[in-house]
Formats: sequence, structure tokens, C-alpha cells
Amino acid sequence: MQINSKMFHGTSIIFSIITIISVFLISIEIAMLFVGFSQLFNGLYQVKLSQSIENEEPHKGNKAVGIFSILVGLVIIITYIIKLIF
Repeated sequence: MQINSKMFHGTSIIFSIITIISVFLISIEIAMLFVGFSQLFNGLYQVKLSQSIENEEPHKGNKAVGIFSILVGLVIIITYIIKLIF
């Protein structure tokens, strides 16, 4: 199954909207989980984008930024899941 890069971008936007809504309606801990997920999907989008344009010209910076965004998203998600549990 081929994953379209628009899916990553769309899910990033959806989680960003959910983040804004949850800040006002739920709690900041839940909002930070959604920030982590939007960061994760944004990083996946950056990596996928760098792979698609890699053939045209070298964009190694996009891939590095994407991997960094994925790591930051995972750290935020893991941190706030642990905070919510304990």
C-alpha cells in the first residue's frame, strides 16, 4: 500500500485543529498529546516530501528536519502519556 504524502499533511492539520479545541475545552495535557501527534505527522510529511523531491535536487535538510520533528513528536507523546498515567 502506497501512502500518499497528502495524508500526512492532512492528519497534521486535523491534529492541530483538535489541539486548539482541546486547549480551551479539555486540558493542557490532552492538548500536548495532540501537539505531539501533529508534530509526528508533520515530520513524516517532511521525510516523505524529501524522498519525493530527492531525485530532482538534493534536499537533505528536509529529511533531517523531518527526522528531528518525528523524534520531538515521540518525546512529547511519551512524556505526556507517562504524565497522564502517573
